[in-house]
Amino acid sequence: MERNSIIKIYEELCLEQSISFKMEDSVKSYDDTTFFCPAGMQQFKSKFKDVDYIGTNTNIQPCIRLNDIDEIGDGTHLLYFNMIGFFSFREKTLQEVIHFWMEFLNRIGIKPDYVTIHPDKMIEWSKLYQDYNIPIKWDGDCKWSDGEIGGYCTEFYKDG
Repeated sequence: MERNSIIKIYEELCLEQSISFKMEDSVKSYDDTTFFCPAGMQQFKSKFKDVDYIGTNTNIQPCIRLNDIDEIGDGTHLLYFNMIGFFSFREKTLQEVIHFWMEFLNRIGIKPDYVTIHPDKMIEWSKLYQDYNIPIKWDGDCKWSDGEIGGYCTEFYKDG
């Protein structure tokens, strides 16, 4: 599927669900901790920390990653990529977010081969995928941090 079609489908899904969407065009860092934007969450660090903020933001933004350069080219890490982001801060449930992603993947014609979940969240989160008939694998790396904030994640895999 063409890149522009994927972007359009993602934007349309966001807007159908009344979720704010923004197409970013710069790799410039959002703060002074990095030279370039290394991940979609960087611009939302203050919202992660503000326990009173409630809202959901989606975007597509270019990123340049250098902190794990030894993994570049391993099939899961790229130096430059467009991050498709969905950031919900105390608004959407994890089940709602998983449903959103499954709807998006369905619209672009992708059925994941499996999803990964950190062992600490396996019992709690695997239940959220039961309606989608997708194999689940545990992955101790499904955790992220920038040294200041962090959390758990789940990842979708197709063709390895």
